[in-house]
Amino acid sequence: MPQSRVFAQRISSESSAEQVADGMAQLLDRFDLPRLFGGKTVLVKPNLCGESGPANTDPRVVYGVVRALQPIASRIIVGDGAVIGTETTTVINDSGLRETLRGTRAEVVDFKSGRYVEIHLANGRCTKKMMIAEAAVNADAIVSVAKLKTHDATGVSLAMKNLKGLLHEYDMLHFHHVNLSECIVDLVSAFRPALSVIDGLIALDAFGAGAVEMNVVLAGEDPVAVDATASRAIGVDPVNIYSGTLNESHIKRANERGLGEITNIEVIGDLPQAHFQSPPTSLSQIQTPEGMEIIDGDPCPACIGMLASVLQKLKQGSKQSENTMILVGPKAPPPEKTKGRTIIIGNCLHRLQSESEGSAFVIGCPPNATYDVLPTLEA
Repeated sequence: MPQSRVFAQRISSESSAEQVADGMAQLLDRFDLPRLFGGKTVLVKPNLCGESGPANTDPRVVYGVVRALQPIASRIIVGDGAVIGTETTTVINDSGLRETLRGTRAEVVDFKSGRYVEIHLANGRCTKKMMIAEAAVNADAIVSVAKLKTHDATGVSLAMKNLKGLLHEYDMLHFHHVNLSECIVDLVSAFRPALSVIDGLIALDAFGAGAVEMNVVLAGEDPVAVDATASRAIGVDPVNIYSGTLNESHIKRANERGLGEITNIEVIGDLPQAHFQSPPTSLSQIQTPEGMEIIDGDPCPACIGMLASVLQKLKQGSKQSENTMILVGPKAPPPEKTKGRTIIIGNCLHRLQSESEGSAFVIGCPPNATYDVLPTLEA
């Protein structure tokens, strides 16, 4: 097969919106934009997850994409749906996106304020149907404008995982309940972006330094190649993310399903290299509240990172969880009788559900920290 090409453009994070757009023009001029987007309704999909600024796509990068599309696209929609329980409009307003795009033809859309359409996937491996924002269903082409960052549930969150914002909140959670990695590939197979852009002006090292100035933007027509290249730029091997677990690399799975290249890639341009902190690999790295015991069943880093996040939030709350035993990881033994509660976490322990009368079983691969595990601990 021919090589996939991924282009890198160095742009200073200190640049103005116009300067970023000028740099983006140099990057996007490498593509046949009229072929990809001429006369089409284009959905520009940033990552507006609702967390801290470094976790969201920089509005200046979105502006650069919009400015490049204006002469050729018939309609430009910039839209997203923030994480579960977060108002997208609030994130949009707080990010400064509307102000940055003022004067362009772009329509800024909050998916959660609009309609969702049920689509069916005959060849879906994880799910056969999903609710998708109508704006995405009606678009002729999608540009995924993601953030360069690491993430506990999937190792990295880049162009492909960015499409999760197309989903209704029900399916955002359902993906976790079934198998997040495989479900993301199903989503990409149905809504493969025509162009994938990675904002690395200020990247997010979620487990280490936090905001990191990388001063680069990546782009390519192959989302798998773009994600693989971006992963390697921050020291993450896209083939071996959570290798050997149920939630193994969605980038590897997408390659295996013929959605793009993971090794046969030509990288063009000046791509900086960094080594971001990996997610926690041991439960011993997690500070456990008094009265709580975690039974180590050799969990994958996704569940370890999720637990670390949950327990941090629990410590910040007013209610303390006491006399609680948590079983996590596929090798965890059947629960023992305790004076308190037993909580069994993850689809890999589904075998214990029949032996866990009186225990709480939290489904997921990995479970959602905020909406699956935290409420169970606080109940």
